[in-house]
This record gives sequence, structure tokens and C-alpha cells, in this order.
Amino acid sequence: MLAESIPGAQRAGRVARTVGGMHADAVSGQVMRPAATEAFLRALPHSWADPGRLYHAGRQARSLLEAARAVIADAVDRPSSTVSFLPSPVAALGVALAGCLGGRPPRQWGPRTVIASAVEQALILEMLDEWQHAEPNRSLRLLPVNDRGAVELPVLRSALAESTDPPLVVLQQANHEVGTCQPLSGAAADVAERGGTLVVDATMTRGLLRPQGDVLILGAAGWGGGPAGVVIVDPRVRWRAPLTPDGHEHGRFPGPPFIPLAVAAAAALADCQAHCAQEVRHLRDLATALRRQLAEIPDSVLLGDAADSVPGLVAASFLYVEAGALLNALDRAGEAVVSGSSCVVDAVGPSHVLAAMGALSQGNVRITLPASATAAEVTTLGAGIAAAVRTVRHDLGAPHGS
Repeated sequence: MLAESIPGAQRAGRVARTVGGMHADAVSGQVMRPAATEAFLRALPHSWADPGRLYHAGRQARSLLEAARAVIADAVDRPSSTVSFLPSPVAALGVALAGCLGGRPPRQWGPRTVIASAVEQALILEMLDEWQHAEPNRSLRLLPVNDRGAVELPVLRSALAESTDPPLVVLQQANHEVGTCQPLSGAAADVAERGGTLVVDATMTRGLLRPQGDVLILGAAGWGGGPAGVVIVDPRVRWRAPLTPDGHEHGRFPGPPFIPLAVAAAAALADCQAHCAQEVRHLRDLATALRRQLAEIPDSVLLGDAADSVPGLVAASFLYVEAGALLNALDRAGEAVVSGSSCVVDAVGPSHVLAAMGALSQGNVRITLPASATAAEVTTLGAGIAAAVRTVRHDLGAPHGS
């Protein structure tokens, strides 16, 4: 049987843990919450039909899909008609931004000015660079960030003032590598005053922070809801489908979503929201304790803004340490963390985010703790990182620090 061929299939209750350690990359994906798993299984036999059909099975599938939309919409205080499910957060990012840039070629309209931070995800920066070079008279302004990874509002206001037409502004709610939150409240007001559109990448927030913006992109994996991506587009935004003029999901994607995953994403977000205050407090306490441990490692640098960041995220760099060797040492100890550019698969080289911050990128790690983590597990993780740093420095013949 298929289940018998899956490693660890009989140990389903332990998949949140690696061998001997903890999966500390929760924002990229974590075990589905029990509420999401139950919702997925309950929806599976009732959502196989095309939700666009009028016969009974189609209406039943449509009902499940609309119920999932309503849950997501309630969590972000938007009409359910603005919510679309896509196969992944990456697909959601691409579709959302491409639609705001004028959709599929030939583009008969679109913004002439785009403003974004220099620390957006690599996919977004690549799409904007291609957009800028595709046609003359297009202006792309990448805003610098401070040493915590945040855009300063005066810098954004200056860029808005220089724009001669309503701009498209692209900002992440929180940075994917160091967790620092951007000043979205002030940014939303400033962009609205200029008649622009604010696109917010909220795929990092794990359902624990409420996003603001005209176009929102969410990722269910971070809140334990499976791999689905979510796009929310305000009805006032001028938006054109980038792939097909008559696709599903309000014309935004060529095909209906896998409804059980949409239902699972919604159920997980509802569960996350119900326990939000408790989870935020728990994750912040754990992150504070871990930062304290990492600060004791010689020649370490803590990154980001501890006071205003994604709950449970800790990022640090270590001098005299090679990132790949550090990851391997941690993996051997059963601790799953990531390093380097978090939005590029297998990237352990210099990060454009850390470069923009002027931060040490050597031996960089990013830890996002799952809500199920305990204080004892975090203490063990911190000790494991300290031991791995010592080992790598020793193997490289580098100083062990003062």
C-alpha cells in the first residue's frame, strides 16, 4: 500500500519533530493543525465536482468553497467575494503582482511607477525588474531599509511625492529573513492619499498579524493550513488576469482550486485566530529566551527588530562560520533551520536582505518556532546552535570567539 511506502507513516503524531530535535522552519510550512486535517478529510468526498456547475455535486462543492472564502475574509475583515485560493504562496505572489502590473501581454494599461522595498522576496524583485525593462518610461524605485530591515516612512513619503502618477507600492508585512514588520498603517494612509495601490506580501505572518493593503497575499503553510496561497483584491483595484481572461477564482487563475485544501486552510486560520493571543505571547516568550541564548555565543549578531517582528522568529549571524557547514551540523543534530536567502531554494550564500541592511551575512540562520514548541525544546535548540557554531569554527580552524 502507498501509506506503507511513506517513511514514518506510522508515526504521524511525531512529524512535527525531526530525529532528536525540532522543525524550526515553521513559517515555510508546518504540520497541519488537527482542525485543518479533520476539515480536509471531511471535505474530500464532497468537493470533487466543478464548483462552477449547477448540478447538485457542483453546488455542494461551491458551498464548501464559499464557506472557506468567508472564513478567510472574516479573518482579514474583507468581503468574501475578494478572496481567491491558489495552489501555493508562490503562485499567489506571482498572480497578484502580475495582475496589478497589467496582466498578460499586450498590456494596454498598468502603473507607470512602482515603489518597493529593497528587501522584498526575490520573485517580486525579479518580476519588477523585468517589468521595468520591458518598456521605456517605466519607473521602479527600490527603497532602502534601516539596520533592522524596515522602510522608514519619511523615505516612502519622499518617493511618493516624486511620483507624477498614482503609484503601485509593494511592501512585505514582515521580512522573510529577519522578521521585521514594515510600518503598514502609515504606508497605507500615505499611498491612499496619493491615489495609489498598496500590494502587501503577508505570506510571512503565520495568521498571527492582521495585514493592511489593497491587495493581500497570504500563505496557509505558515499557520498550519497546508500549501495553499490566498490572494485578496479590493474591488476598487484595477486588476487584469495574468494568464487567462476567463479563468476560475474570479478570473484570476485557469482552473478551480483543490477545494479540500481551501477548506483546510480556512479551518486552520480559524483555529489560529481563536488562539492568536495565546500563541503570540507564547512564541514571543520563546523567541526572547532563544535570542538571549544566541547572544551569549561569541562573535554573534542578532538580526531584525525584536520589538516589532513576526512572533517566534529569530535570526542571527555568526562570524567565522560557513553557512552550509552550520546547517549540516545542525541537521545532524536533528535541528531543522534555514540560512541565507529564505526565498531561494537551497540558498546559503549572501542574502540581498542582509546586504540591504548592512548586516553580517556570514553563518546566518533563521529560526521560526512552531506554536507547539516548548521552553525545554527551545533551550535544547539554543544549546545545539552554540555547539554547532563551535564545531564548525574548530573544523575550519577559525577563532572560537572571545
